[in-house]
Amino acid sequence: MVKEEWRTHSTLYRGASFATFPLVVAAFSLAFSWLTLTYSSLGPDALGTAITALGGFLGLMVGSIGFSSKDAMENVLGPMNLLIYSSRTLPISERRLVFDFLVKDVIYYTGLFLVPIAVGPLVFAGTALLADVATMFGLFSAGLLLSLVVSRTTVTLPSTSLLSYRRLSFLSPLSKKSVLDLSRSSGGLIKILFSAGLLTGFYWFAVLNFPATRGLLSNPLLSFSVVIGTINLSIYNWINRYDTIDEYSYLPVEENSLLDAKKEAYLFIAVPLTLFVVLASYVLYPQNLAVSIISAVTTTVFTLAVAAGLTGLEPNEKLFNSWIFLKFTLVNSLVVVPLLIFTIIYRPEMLWIYTGLCGAVALASSVSLVFRNQKTGWKVVET
Repeated sequence: MVKEEWRTHSTLYRGASFATFPLVVAAFSLAFSWLTLTYSSLGPDALGTAITALGGFLGLMVGSIGFSSKDAMENVLGPMNLLIYSSRTLPISERRLVFDFLVKDVIYYTGLFLVPIAVGPLVFAGTALLADVATMFGLFSAGLLLSLVVSRTTVTLPSTSLLSYRRLSFLSPLSKKSVLDLSRSSGGLIKILFSAGLLTGFYWFAVLNFPATRGLLSNPLLSFSVVIGTINLSIYNWINRYDTIDEYSYLPVEENSLLDAKKEAYLFIAVPLTLFVVLASYVLYPQNLAVSIISAVTTTVFTLAVAAGLTGLEPNEKLFNSWIFLKFTLVNSLVVVPLLIFTIIYRPEMLWIYTGLCGAVALASSVSLVFRNQKTGWKVVET
């Protein structure tokens, strides 16, 4: 099962790049731990609490994917028969397979995530966090067990019943398929909220606890609205998770058409979600609502333009390429960082200046979304 897990991930993310992933996690853990203990108002106890909570979230995420997403993996990897699903064809009980699967996940993800995550806190806080590291491992296992219990119960998610081809008549057929693939997959649209929630939590953790970022609290809603667009990158990743261009090779479908459909599906999900998040945040920070909505929608569209231009239909694979990820980060920073700086000094009399900047970014992003396909010369799929 460990070999099977490695082959699945190396196929999805191209082995050479994926093999260095634990090193990337360890580097991030070291940097985060050092910055937290050196430049924030938090101490080792808060760092320990953070890694234990992260262990529980990872357990839930890993377990739900492993037990519930066979359909999604088949869509991406083709026909396959994982050992966890083979109790009817092999002389071994389902209970034994599930037990072995849990042991495999603990071993595999200990090396992939948990040990690299523990490196930073142990290096900079020492043995004081040994108990928290042990708790992180325990919560990871508990999350796996809980996801097993949930996955083996019948749960109908609202998104599955509310969305249908008929109700999505205003979308193109390919866009409908992308939205329905996502909504009918394990976890439905809830997993988008989970991904966005983790990134949102990290943003507010940094803003509230690091003195260097306290300036963003001068206009908290406006500053957060700029970041929302970048957070929405996870939506584009999910939209492109459940199919590949090869699946359409027997249909008269061009890559241009499929890419346009992915963009449309992204906007259908991201824009309403962005508006909801801004309005919900307005309850806590009741100021600059209109300009915050403009800012959030602008960065949402800009993120789509950059992601589609650099990764096309393969964001989940190409963003693991360090050079493409660096280009995405740099291009995104060219807009997001200046807007964030502007939000620190923003005053109501600057409304038209800020709105004009957002308008320019939105216009450039829209032009890129419309004409980028033809300019880069996407190949037509042979049928």
